[in-house]
Amino acid sequence: MSKKYILIINIIMYLIITMVIIQGIIRTFQNNNINYLVKLIDSRKWHSRLRAAKALGILNNRDAVLPLISNLNSEDNDLVRYQVIETLGILGDTRAAKPLTNRLLYYFPNYSDLDTKTINANSSINKDINNSEVLYLIYSLGKIKDTASINILLNIIENKNLDSKIRSVTLSSIGHIGDTKGTIETINKWKQNVNK
Repeated sequence: MSKKYILIINIIMYLIITMVIIQGIIRTFQNNNINYLVKLIDSRKWHSRLRAAKALGILNNRDAVLPLISNLNSEDNDLVRYQVIETLGILGDTRAAKPLTNRLLYYFPNYSDLDTKTINANSSINKDINNSEVLYLIYSLGKIKDTASINILLNIIENKNLDSKIRSVTLSSIGHIGDTKGTIETINKWKQNVNK
């Protein structure tokens, strides 16, 4: 073997060992950050909770799912709650689907007993509807790809009392979920209603 070949092999080995060491350092750093950020979720300062929720989504570590879920219903600041909902969607963990669906059902109480039936397309909604929160909830359920929420989402599309933006985001979420059970028929109905 030539000296150049041996030198190249040594350089490659050095680079591989260096990369493994750096990955270990990054993993340790991320785990420490995750623990710190999870503690920040319970901070008294709303802006600290907001930043922590955003950072947990960026780090994309599913260890944050349960602390975020526990924060979901107790959070009193709208901006922080929106970020928690969005981060749960980004993480895509199915453990968040039921709490997000339950939160969505607060705004649509008549939808809670859905199986495969469709309720009246003009059904009443909670008068305190928070359009921004509903949009985040629907978006996140689509990111999680929760097929259990498909009937609720289909009924939201058909509800003519709702803002068209909510119905559009719902349509997009159904597309992300990829469940075609009754979806194409509902989408076609919705398109016809929009074009009228």
